[in-house]
Amino acid sequence: MCGRFSMHTSLTKWCQLCCSDWIPDPTSCEVGPRYNLSPGQHANVCVRDNTDSPRIIRAMKWGITAEVHESSSSKVLHINARSESIESKKAFAECFRRNRCLVPVNGFFEWQSVGRKKQPYYFYSSGEGVFALAAIWKESSAVEPTQTSGNSFCIITTKADHVVSAIHNRMPVIVHPRFYEQWLDPSERDPFRVQELIQLSRGSTLRIRPVSRMVNQVSLDSVNCIMEISDPLRRKETQPRLF
Repeated sequence: MCGRFSMHTSLTKWCQLCCSDWIPDPTSCEVGPRYNLSPGQHANVCVRDNTDSPRIIRAMKWGITAEVHESSSSKVLHINARSESIESKKAFAECFRRNRCLVPVNGFFEWQSVGRKKQPYYFYSSGEGVFALAAIWKESSAVEPTQTSGNSFCIITTKADHVVSAIHNRMPVIVHPRFYEQWLDPSERDPFRVQELIQLSRGSTLRIRPVSRMVNQVSLDSVNCIMEISDPLRRKETQPRLF
């Protein structure tokens, strides 16, 4: 799964790097630099509302709320959706066909058990730049006081590649820049064609580094969350044995 990510590059820089025609949504508040963004919080998301609209950057809440069962009033917050089954799940199918979006990030986190503790690792692009995660979004009924947009999003995951699999068996889908327009196109509603974009986007150039366990606390959000530390797994492997 993907449970935390960072996005500290400015939206202006993101537009310069990725394409020039993104515009901010005037009804939405821009989310500032984040180094430890967690579920339930707002992030900048890139969408197209319809085929005639421009590509918009809009603040949305991370996590789509849906009923646990059709006959139940209980709800659960979905922060991830598996690419292999997304079009067959009631909570995601319609969004997958109509409401796809991109989540610009500088990197994301995964954890690996080290004894009784879990060590976080940060995955980032080879140039420390920005890349985009595949996601879906939906209109939410509730609007928070600090945000005029009640929309929410859910990140799509897939089987981990050779870099991420050393730590975790799942990873977010990273959309290749040449497929941004197709991924966002609301007129493309064939789930098989959309699934092809996921498969074509595989083959990332991610790098990995161990980071401080301070990222485990959602209240901590600073550049220290993504700074490299000495790898505790490597220290354990190289520790000399006395007997």
